[in-house]
Amino acid sequence: MVASTLITRHTLSQELSKIGNLSSKEIEALINPADHQNVPKAVRLMQCISQVRKLLTMGLSPAELKTRKVICLLGTLLEAVVSPFVIPTWSLSEQLESLSLASHLALQGMHRHGTAFVLGQLYHDLQSMIKNAYFPVAKQCIQDPKVGFYLCQLRDDRLEGQFGTVRTLTHDRNVDALQLAERLAAAGQMEAIFESHPDWDRGHRRLKLEGAEGIDHVNPRSWIGDVVVENVNLHNSWWKGHQSAE
Repeated sequence: MVASTLITRHTLSQELSKIGNLSSKEIEALINPADHQNVPKAVRLMQCISQVRKLLTMGLSPAELKTRKVICLLGTLLEAVVSPFVIPTWSLSEQLESLSLASHLALQGMHRHGTAFVLGQLYHDLQSMIKNAYFPVAKQCIQDPKVGFYLCQLRDDRLEGQFGTVRTLTHDRNVDALQLAERLAAAGQMEAIFESHPDWDRGHRRLKLEGAEGIDHVNPRSWIGDVVVENVNLHNSWWKGHQSAE
């Protein structure tokens, strides 16, 4: 439920079909994926929804126009959540401003529709993620404001990668304590080798963002935006996000 309008799969499919570069099979695969842990597909779906804002509204009926505005609002929220982590040209200030926008839009939706907007756990996770972006920046301002701060390092990619390595070392995925310890040790050795030879590491398929609207991978080395903490004003970034939400 967004802006007093219920968004269904059918409604979303209709809007996505107007983008032009998606077939009906691709839309179905995005909305109802066979693999619910496929990160690239989830990112691509959110990016496609945000592209609906670029569509022309000429010729739409009042009902269709209302639906379009609602989808555009949802797209704005999703774009504000995803963009700070996947656009390497953004500065830290732009990232925090976008997250502030997402926080205020989510708050408005939750205040208006409650759990009909999103599940309580999902809302909690979203706001916690945003809080966990702002608080470490504030701490870094005190500790050493002249260094860079990378939001992409706040995620649990390394932990997920380690888990994936342990799970795929052998065909026997059920382990006891001794086997788990041995596999963790082996995974640690593999990580050390890959750090010395990063070109050998193919990564894990479900965690790669290749093909998701041109996104390859995100890490501190690939980030080119200004992320030096002393160039950030947390209050201004939060306030700009608030103004954008209005």
